[in-house]
Amino acid sequence: MSETTTVEEADPAHRPMVSGDVLVDGRDASSPGPLSRLIAAIAGGRPGQCFEVLVSDRASREDILDWLGGEHHELLGITPEEDCTRILVRKRH
Repeated sequence: MSETTTVEEADPAHRPMVSGDVLVDGRDASSPGPLSRLIAAIAGGRPGQCFEVLVSDRASREDILDWLGGEHHELLGITPEEDCTRILVRKRH
């Protein structure tokens, strides 16, 4: 199982990554493709639903993190993997 870093936790090595209800695979797209896919998925989701986003480039990761700050959805975790980064998001509204 992968481990995650979170905004709230000082020592990320002790918190396991939880998978999302919806997988948004953006590994085949560059910025801003993965963000566009996440926005569409969240728009069709319900409050409280979790979305697991896979991105393969740093720009897409930063796009998503910047967008989350303005949208007030909850960042649950970020996990670097060998071939991608997993970002777990909870829809708040």
